[in-house]
Amino acid sequence: MKRGAVVGMAVILSLFLLGPAARAADKPPIKIGVVQPLTGQGANIAKSWLEGMNLAVEMINKEGGILGGRKIEAVVEDD
Repeated sequence: MKRGAVVGMAVILSLFLLGPAARAADKPPIKIGVVQPLTGQGANIAKSWLEGMNLAVEMINKEGGILGGRKIEAVVEDD
C-alpha cells in the first residue's frame, strides 16, 4: 500500500512539473516571418544573414525552445 502511494505521488508530481513543457512540446512551432533579398543585388549579404539566423533557430530549439518548450520556425520569403 505504501509503495503504491509513493508511486502515485511520483506520477502526480511528474505530471505537475513536466506537464506544461510536455503540452508546449505537443503544440505546433511558433512561426517567425523573415523577409530578406534572396535574389538580386542584396542576395549575397542576405545569404550570410540567413545562415546566422538558421543557426540561432537551431540553437534555440536544441536548448528547449521558447515559452515553456515550444520550438520556433523561420518562414523565409524573398523581398
